[in-house]
Amino acid sequence: MKRIITLLVLTCLSLPLCAQDAGEVRVGVEVGPSLTWARTQVKDRNSNLDLESGKTRVNFTGGLMMDFFFTDNVAFSTGGYFVTRGADFIVRSKTGPTNFRVTNSLQYIQVPFGLKMYTNELGSSDMRAFLHVAGAADFRIQDRYEIEGTAVGTFDDPMTIFIDCSMILGLGVEIPVLDNNILCISSHYNRGFINILKGSSFYESNFDNIQVNNDTAEVRLHQVDFRLGFKF
Repeated sequence: MKRIITLLVLTCLSLPLCAQDAGEVRVGVEVGPSLTWARTQVKDRNSNLDLESGKTRVNFTGGLMMDFFFTDNVAFSTGGYFVTRGADFIVRSKTGPTNFRVTNSLQYIQVPFGLKMYTNELGSSDMRAFLHVAGAADFRIQDRYEIEGTAVGTFDDPMTIFIDCSMILGLGVEIPVLDNNILCISSHYNRGFINILKGSSFYESNFDNIQVNNDTAEVRLHQVDFRLGFKF
């Protein structure tokens, strides 16, 4: 799996080398903090399982961005990012003693693909605002979790599936600096579409008659990040 991830990222990073003559190409780096939380749902309301979203956690996003301009105001945007995500959720039994908090720590390689749409220069400055709309494929490279509370069943590892897919909506500004470089300031909302719980049971309790897996529960990750970047 790690070889597949490496191949995808290297393919993504090689794209600018093949597109230099097709139009202006901008390559840059960006990093920043992010806030992640989980949206939970029990699929069978008649089951003995109860789920609740927990705390929002501080994480990190950083990587390489590449913008391929079709016109002065529209660019195809992609890249390769290292993304950490972690969010709490609480597992309870409606009738038994099970009551514990899951604190997970996930790491992904994210490959976004979408459009950036720019305004013209704002006022007398060369600063431009942009809207970023994209999809993303997220490949998990780490899955760790901690349990706090009362659990009367058994756990399996890892708890999440290998890939997540998400929708990205971002707003930002670009400010020319130095000779031909650009300072980028932006914020993005990342909405996970896929239930990250794997098919086999992450947690199972015969005592409480509950299972936590892809068939019984839903856990989707949401994230807001704040990025500072530099284009060359």
